[in-house]
Amino acid sequence: MLSLIVQLLVSTGTAKFVGVDVTLGSDSAPTEYGCMPAQFSTSQPSFVSTQTTKIMNVIYCQDGCAESDFPVSVEGETAIIRLVTDSSSTCSISSRIARAKQAGALGVILANHIVGEVPYPLSWDYTSLLPTVPDRTKSSSGIDMAVCLMSYANSMLILSDLAPSTGKTVDWSKFQRWDRANEPSTGTHTVLSVLSPMAIKDDWPAAQASFNPETWDAVSADVVLAQWSDDCLPTPLGESQYLSYYCDKCWRATTKFVNVDQIQNNILLYTRPYSICYPYFYDLALTGQTAGATGVVASLANNELPVYLAPHLIPYRMVAPLLAVQQSVGKFLTEATSADIRVQAIIHAISNGVGPSYFPPAEYHKSLPETDLSVQCSPVRGGTGSGGVVQHDVTK
Repeated sequence: MLSLIVQLLVSTGTAKFVGVDVTLGSDSAPTEYGCMPAQFSTSQPSFVSTQTTKIMNVIYCQDGCAESDFPVSVEGETAIIRLVTDSSSTCSISSRIARAKQAGALGVILANHIVGEVPYPLSWDYTSLLPTVPDRTKSSSGIDMAVCLMSYANSMLILSDLAPSTGKTVDWSKFQRWDRANEPSTGTHTVLSVLSPMAIKDDWPAAQASFNPETWDAVSADVVLAQWSDDCLPTPLGESQYLSYYCDKCWRATTKFVNVDQIQNNILLYTRPYSICYPYFYDLALTGQTAGATGVVASLANNELPVYLAPHLIPYRMVAPLLAVQQSVGKFLTEATSADIRVQAIIHAISNGVGPSYFPPAEYHKSLPETDLSVQCSPVRGGTGSGGVVQHDVTK
């Protein structure tokens, strides 16, 4: 009898990938499948112990919109719910999770129904089934469950070996919810070195993705401007609030760019507006590396440059780094590539998840006024003790 072992992997320390390990039979090697943790999941579910691996059955629970979808056997186990969009399934994600919790499930794997959509961090909508959980909660105390969203392709591979009434096993011991508080908050900008043309040759400051590869060798390549297909850069007309209305053809398409042959083995440059079908930076990174780019650069909407681009937990293995540059730098690159001028650049090597720090050229410092801060201490007024009051004398 085949056994199915599903293990949630997690970003601990420098790890970035979150997903599942699937094993078919005791002699089979595990296979990874990405699974994006929901924002309302607890970071450390109460059923998880750091000393003991918690293994439970995983039970197929249809689309989870009815109480009858959750058999008695799901209590204390993991529910896998197949999301569908026909007329019989009109409930929200939150109501599905609430019903799973009421049935006693300790974790939920959501199998996406949209072909090609990159899993994203689900938020919480208010439901009367769990009135104590606040709307849009991102708190680890919001709901004591482990919940993640899996892509359609990965979901179907797992469900094909999971009969509706047959329980398999799942290990949640390494699960972790994404939390902005765990994102890197300090650091320095890295460097994007433009080698040609001479007019824009320089070392430019660049933000780096917190989900970039841990180690990566430097690459020198041409910069190629992304030219989206019409299906991937639609103009919303207001018919729907859901991206799937506009992006179904784009997500299903094998090729997202009309110039995909130029992108392979080069650095892909995104300029705004980005495709509405890929709203996260990790969406852009995945789309670029899937097209064969050796690195990805995104031009931002302004000259404000963050140090890191979130989130640091993603549902796939990152193999091509993503950097972001100021709008002005992106304009230089765009104008050159649009004029068929060959642009060459270096994305520098990455170690421990970060690239080399950017330091402004020496001539930049000459324009900064120098300020001396002198500190003088005097006895406390009217006192005889050793205490003192600090006087500040700032001079230039």
